[in-house]
Amino acid sequence: DFRASDSDADMIFIGGGAGMAPLRAIIRSELQYARSGRKIDYWYGARARADLFYATEFDSLQKERANFRWQPVLSEPLAADGWEGPTGFVHTIALQVLKSQNRDLAACEFYVCGPPPMLSATRKILADNKVPETSVFFDDFGI
Repeated sequence: DFRASDSDADMIFIGGGAGMAPLRAIIRSELQYARSGRKIDYWYGARARADLFYATEFDSLQKERANFRWQPVLSEPLAADGWEGPTGFVHTIALQVLKSQNRDLAACEFYVCGPPPMLSATRKILADNKVPETSVFFDDFGI
């Protein structure tokens, strides 16, 4: 069962590809119905700008909600994209930035969903950074 836990921990979402759908549902539910005001960071990886679904929606949520931040990351931006944001693998960029912000990763909850290689790499990098397994929630679509 892939859903938000009932806690006050910061929520870090890391996703890619079809992982957008379940992560979006959890984020929307947390922002619309939960009263916790938990800090929510959403890192979404795509190849190019055209693959950034719901970007306008997340841009709006970021402006409306002080507790929500979203950061798309492109792995293969096209020259025509005019991309000025971060490039690379979303899980690597997310962890670099979170660590540079001195976030207590072990005190955060991580919600991860996306292609199997991304999911595996993200779980590994979280373990390498001492994030407890009990704080990592993921949906592997039963693969």
